[in-house]
Amino acid sequence: MTGPECRPATIVHDLRLSWSATRADAVSALAWSPDGTRLAVGSLGGDAAIFSADGAGKQETDPHHEGVLSLAWSGGGRWLAIGGQSSSACVWSPGAGSTPIPVRGWVNDLAWAPRSDRLAVAAGNDVVVVRPDASVVADYPFLEGTVNALAWSGGGRHLVVATLGAVHWFDPVVAGRRAARTAKVVGAALSLAPSPDATRLAGGQLNGNLGVWDEATGRGTVVTSYDGGVERLSWRYDGRQLAVAAYGELDVWMLDAKGTAVGAPFCLAETDATLGGLAFHPSRPLLAGGGRDGWLQVWEPGTGDDPLASLEVGEEITTLAWLPGADALALGTCSGAVHVVTLG
Repeated sequence: MTGPECRPATIVHDLRLSWSATRADAVSALAWSPDGTRLAVGSLGGDAAIFSADGAGKQETDPHHEGVLSLAWSGGGRWLAIGGQSSSACVWSPGAGSTPIPVRGWVNDLAWAPRSDRLAVAAGNDVVVVRPDASVVADYPFLEGTVNALAWSGGGRHLVVATLGAVHWFDPVVAGRRAARTAKVVGAALSLAPSPDATRLAGGQLNGNLGVWDEATGRGTVVTSYDGGVERLSWRYDGRQLAVAAYGELDVWMLDAKGTAVGAPFCLAETDATLGGLAFHPSRPLLAGGGRDGWLQVWEPGTGDDPLASLEVGEEITTLAWLPGADALALGTCSGAVHVVTLG
């Protein structure tokens, strides 16, 4: 490949362990607060804890009946949304504790609107938008099949919902439950990722299709089709690359301003195991991935096929998250271990 993307690789000598902690059950979700001072950790045992960035402090939240499936901090870091199994969802804050959110199914995803106190909750076939006090702003019940993913697009103008056979764009400000826009897909829509500049939305499907929609026009393009479901997506901080984890493959695509693929993707890894975590660095062209084989790897896509850094954890990595404003990663494992590592 030629052009500005072809440059010497960033030198990363190693991944150093900063601190570790242990939970009683597998770590199922991680979320750093926007200011990087706190790390929320959820487990399949139903507990969620807040660690200080250096690991020295810890605060337990109210316990849940079943496993925690998703965590999301509000934009200012004032509230933490927690969702899980057994129709369990709440908004937690250090001073006020937990405020329950009534839902009717497993909470598969949570998403705060940008620069707003509106929280979208996907529970079973329903989506509800609430304030931190659990008052309802909008609700969209009985959608087609399980809601697998949520995303706020267009800078928060639309709430995008991935479900069976369709991707819906709702406008929670407008009264009524009819979608402002709907894109039909084959099978189930699994994953959603708005571009950093809010102009495009990437979506992955169970049948292997990877699509990109233009937010202004609503027009979509199928970039490619994989052999298995597209489960994880991550945009580079400047929107110039899109990482895609489908079963057995990890690719990075270059896209132009219209969302059209430019050339063939970088194939970073081929594996018979799915990735537990995939995320671009918040401000550098570095991509981290960790999976069932127990390896955490960091690449700079476009500068070579080999990882810049690797760390063998020794057990399945279930999730990972970059620390905002720093070259550090949190990762969780199937045994309940939480590790924070820094790039050397």
